[in-house]
Amino acid sequence: MREIKYENLDLEFLLQNNNNNFCIYKNNYDFHFKINIKDHSDKLVVFSNGAADRKRSELPLFMRHTWSEEINANCLYIDDRTIHDSKLMIGWGIGREDSHFLREVSLIVQKITQLLEIKSDSTFYYGSSAGGFMSMILSIKHRYSKAIINNPQLILKNYIDGKPLSFIRNNFFKQYSQEEFIKKFPDRISIPYLMNAQNYVPRVLYIFNRESLEDYEKQYLPFLEELSDYNIDQSKIEYLIYHHKSLGHNPLPKERTIKIINSALEKVFL
Repeated sequence: MREIKYENLDLEFLLQNNNNNFCIYKNNYDFHFKINIKDHSDKLVVFSNGAADRKRSELPLFMRHTWSEEINANCLYIDDRTIHDSKLMIGWGIGREDSHFLREVSLIVQKITQLLEIKSDSTFYYGSSAGGFMSMILSIKHRYSKAIINNPQLILKNYIDGKPLSFIRNNFFKQYSQEEFIKKFPDRISIPYLMNAQNYVPRVLYIFNRESLEDYEKQYLPFLEELSDYNIDQSKIEYLIYHHKSLGHNPLPKERTIKIINSALEKVFL
């Protein structure tokens, strides 16, 4: 696996590592990516991971990397550095006290788009579940980019009664109680808070299963309520709601998801 410092990252390095995974060092942390560069494409889809099955998968992990040839754009896959050095399955890019990993990843991704000469409004962030949360943060931090999210977490303290969030706290933020942790890092754990703090809402296609109570009652409804409380304009958020009891929290099947992503690339959505 090739390695490079953020400051030295250039187009030649990306082209040399096309269809391979590589490591970029930034602020004393190693961030892992996999890229698929297509000739004559001026669009990019950035994929973030959902929960990792640590018994079946080794890190770094690049979910959906086999989809590249079916996506009508360049593809970039992000490994979540948060769950390294632990047995965690979900990290949401929260990072460590001295570093919000998604902030670092955002700067890296934006440098990659510049090197590939891809415009911000031609950059799409996709993810489901935890990957949906990360895609939202990355899109908020990358002005004029767009997000496609399926059954995302949007308010982390609500997800499974805050237990996965407490696992992160117990591993890397032990000096804080759960209440202190949530209060100190709201920009890392709440999408409505970050939208309000940044005074910015990206264009979003929010896809969710109405039959998944966890996604409807603990994420969608509180999300709408907090947007209203903050008086946030929702006009740039599109909702695609489906009803599939047996799928539950699982995202839409691969074929359907790829069709939606490719349709968004052609401006059917967003």
